[in-house]
Amino acid sequence: MLFAHVLLSVGWVGLSATSLVLAVVTFGQSNTAIRRGVFEFVELLSVVLGRPAAIGALVTGLVLSFGTKWGLFRYYWVLIKFVLLIVMVAAAIVLTPGFVADGIAHAGQPGSAELATAQWGIVLLPIGHLVGLVVSTLLSVYKPGGRIRK
Repeated sequence: MLFAHVLLSVGWVGLSATSLVLAVVTFGQSNTAIRRGVFEFVELLSVVLGRPAAIGALVTGLVLSFGTKWGLFRYYWVLIKFVLLIVMVAAAIVLTPGFVADGIAHAGQPGSAELATAQWGIVLLPIGHLVGLVVSTLLSVYKPGGRIRK
């Protein structure tokens, strides 16, 4: 279970980094087809690989928390990781489709507010995921904060 959790989490890091690089490509890109293609590829990454990796990391993390001495509500670091994962998974599932759809719909309108919002959305979401995943990794390694009092 630990192996699956680490593998899914590392995969999610890679997918987030890839999405970020692709999203940055849309800025300053004059070719509408490339902008549209980037948004479509980000959608494919998100739906086919990102969601399963994110949900898998969440589920395996829950199984590990209940199946080990750490528990879900025994230590602050575990609870913080859980909350971070919930927020990141929710953001990925709720926000990404809208940004991608707007990006595809407005790819041919450079300079439009809708395209800019979509571009910034698909840049900021993976940045948020990468920050959250780095924080989660640090929490897992250093285990700060002690026990939660009952």
